[in-house]
Amino acid sequence: MNKNRLKYFLDFVPLVIISTYSLVSVLTMLNSNVNLVWQHYLGIVFIILDIILFYKNHQLGVIFLGITLLLSLITLLSFNVGLVTNSLYITSARIPVFYGNAISLVWLILHFILSGRYYVGIVTKKYWQDFAKEIEKETGA
Repeated sequence: MNKNRLKYFLDFVPLVIISTYSLVSVLTMLNSNVNLVWQHYLGIVFIILDIILFYKNHQLGVIFLGITLLLSLITLLSFNVGLVTNSLYITSARIPVFYGNAISLVWLILHFILSGRYYVGIVTKKYWQDFAKEIEKETGA
């Protein structure tokens, strides 16, 4: 298998993981007495948008997945049963080291490992000019 083709398919791994995890979580919440809240609905909408963007424009889909995972990390979206927020403090001083959803942190790290090449130079003007050219090429404008 071509190396670029393998990288392309590896970009889907975090999306498949959070889609499956979200589906299982929603089914669990519907079968129990845990209520869905706006963060769950927003998470479902973002997953659907991620899937659409992955097929319409792969690079944009990957970047949007990163945004989705970042929002999940700070619990503005949720893919978990209930809302899960973890805190980690330095022992005696109670200085916060981490606050957010730990599983989302793991998924975000996995996403950056598998798809980090899409984020290299993202804050540069050249990156966005090349991105706009690619969109123009795809749309035929």
